[in-house]
Amino acid sequence: KPRWPTEPTIQNDPVTDDYRDKAFDTYRRNLAPREGDKMNDPNAGRTNKGISQKELNLLNTKWPNWGLPKKADALTQAQITDIYRREFYDEPQIARFAFATQALPNLSEQTFDIGVLHGPATAAKWVQEEANNVLGTKLAVDGKLGSETRAALAKATPLELAQINNAIAKRREAAMRQDVARHPEKAQYLDGWIKRARSFAIPE
Repeated sequence: KPRWPTEPTIQNDPVTDDYRDKAFDTYRRNLAPREGDKMNDPNAGRTNKGISQKELNLLNTKWPNWGLPKKADALTQAQITDIYRREFYDEPQIARFAFATQALPNLSEQTFDIGVLHGPATAAKWVQEEANNVLGTKLAVDGKLGSETRAALAKATPLELAQINNAIAKRREAAMRQDVARHPEKAQYLDGWIKRARSFAIPE
């Protein structure tokens, strides 16, 4: 078993290491100001630049040989970036999704950002559901950005990709409002979350 989450291997991978690295570097640079510094999350516990104690506990259970610290406050900048790279970018195949949807970079970066906030499986399911709505496809909503999902999105026009992207942005906002309705203690984050979701929308 690998020490940490890895990108699934495929034959004839069209994505080069340079493309993969540059896309991640852009996403990570843009993510940093959204996630802030150290803080106390009312539900997830102590949080260090977006990585919560709850998330860290799960990672240490799932990947005990990764060598991550037990406390979120002890995470280094390099370890935080490594978590974002391996757990939220490599394993969900975001680079391959970005390559397939490069006609609209907002979509892949928003998908990465959703994965950070709501989990990569949720991000993929929203992409699949909105692709089915816009494109009329019948993608399995399995929470994985696999070859069928990537192939369907690669055939979409820039306008169709924008429609999918914006539908997801609206869906994010609705989910955030519902989350705060269920957990009023999160109300302090709502304005920032909504601004974050809307920042990925393409003007219509």
